Amino acid sequence: MPCADENLLNKLEQHSLIADWYGQFHDQLLVFLSRGVRSSADIQDLAQEVYFRLLRVKSPELVESPRAYLYRVAVHVLAESRRSERKGRQHS
Repeated sequence: MPCADENLLNKLEQHSLIADWYGQFHDQLLVFLSRGVRSSADIQDLAQEVYFRLLRVKSPELVESPRAYLYRVAVHVLAESRRSERKGRQHS
Protein backbone atom coordinates (compact mmCIF):
# COMPACT_ATOMS: atom_id res chain seq x y z
CA MET A 1 0.00 0.00 0.00
CA PRO A 2 1.53 3.38 -0.99
CA CYS A 3 2.11 5.93 1.75
CA ALA A 4 0.46 9.36 1.82
CA ASP A 5 3.55 11.05 0.36
CA GLU A 6 3.59 8.63 -2.59
CA ASN A 7 -0.09 9.29 -3.26
CA LEU A 8 0.54 13.01 -3.05
CA LEU A 9 3.51 12.83 -5.44
CA ASN A 10 1.45 10.85 -7.94
CA LYS A 11 -1.26 13.49 -7.80
CA LEU A 12 1.31 16.27 -8.06
CA GLU A 13 2.79 14.78 -11.22
CA GLN A 14 -0.55 15.49 -12.88
CA HIS A 15 -0.03 19.18 -12.26
CA SER A 16 3.58 20.09 -13.02
CA LEU A 17 3.50 23.66 -11.71
CA ILE A 18 2.28 22.54 -8.30
CA ALA A 19 4.88 19.78 -8.44
CA ASP A 20 7.54 22.44 -8.98
CA TRP A 21 6.25 24.33 -5.94
CA TYR A 22 6.35 21.09 -3.96
CA GLY A 23 10.01 20.65 -4.85
CA GLN A 24 10.88 24.25 -4.04
CA PHE A 25 8.91 24.82 -0.85
CA HIS A 26 7.96 21.50 0.77
CA ASP A 27 10.69 21.46 3.41
CA GLN A 28 9.96 25.09 4.32
CA LEU A 29 6.25 24.32 4.52
CA LEU A 30 6.87 21.44 6.93
CA VAL A 31 8.93 23.70 9.19
CA PHE A 32 6.19 26.33 9.09
CA LEU A 33 3.47 23.80 9.90
CA SER A 34 5.57 22.26 12.69
CA ARG A 35 5.32 25.54 14.59
CA GLY A 36 1.55 25.20 14.71
CA VAL A 37 0.98 21.53 15.56
CA ARG A 38 2.44 18.95 17.89
CA SER A 39 2.58 15.64 16.04
CA SER A 40 4.59 14.86 12.94
CA ALA A 41 1.62 12.92 11.54
CA ASP A 42 -0.49 16.08 11.81
CA ILE A 43 2.21 18.06 10.02
CA GLN A 44 2.18 15.61 7.11
CA ASP A 45 -1.63 15.59 6.99
CA LEU A 46 -1.80 19.38 6.95
CA ALA A 47 0.88 19.62 4.26
CA GLN A 48 -1.06 17.15 2.15
CA GLU A 49 -4.22 19.23 2.59
CA VAL A 50 -2.32 22.35 1.47
CA TYR A 51 -1.22 20.64 -1.75
CA PHE A 52 -4.67 19.17 -2.42
CA ARG A 53 -6.10 22.68 -2.18
CA LEU A 54 -3.42 23.99 -4.53
CA LEU A 55 -4.35 21.28 -7.02
CA ARG A 56 -7.90 22.67 -7.09
CA VAL A 57 -6.69 26.11 -8.20
CA LYS A 58 -7.99 26.62 -11.73
CA SER A 59 -5.11 28.76 -13.02
CA PRO A 60 -2.02 28.36 -10.83
CA GLU A 61 0.11 29.93 -13.55
CA LEU A 62 -1.52 33.26 -12.63
CA VAL A 63 -0.12 33.13 -9.10
CA GLU A 64 2.54 35.83 -8.98
CA SER A 65 4.20 34.73 -5.74
CA PRO A 66 3.90 30.96 -5.31
CA ARG A 67 5.65 30.85 -1.95
CA ALA A 68 3.41 33.54 -0.46
CA TYR A 69 0.32 31.86 -1.89
CA LEU A 70 1.35 28.47 -0.49
CA TYR A 71 1.88 30.02 2.95
CA ARG A 72 -1.50 31.77 2.78
CA VAL A 73 -3.18 28.45 2.06
CA ALA A 74 -1.18 26.86 4.91
CA VAL A 75 -2.34 29.57 7.34
CA HIS A 76 -5.96 28.80 6.44
CA VAL A 77 -5.42 25.05 6.79
CA LEU A 78 -3.82 25.55 10.21
CA ALA A 79 -6.65 27.82 11.35
CA GLU A 80 -9.26 25.28 10.28
CA SER A 81 -7.35 22.52 12.03
CA ARG A 82 -7.21 24.51 15.27
CA ARG A 83 -10.94 25.32 15.10
CA SER A 84 -11.75 21.68 14.54
CA GLU A 85 -9.47 20.64 17.40
CA ARG A 86 -11.13 23.13 19.78
CA LYS A 87 -14.60 21.93 18.80
CA GLY A 88 -13.50 18.35 19.43
CA ARG A 89 -12.29 19.23 22.92
CA GLN A 90 -15.48 21.12 23.74
CA HIS A 91 -17.61 18.08 22.87
CA SER A 92 -15.43 15.62 24.79
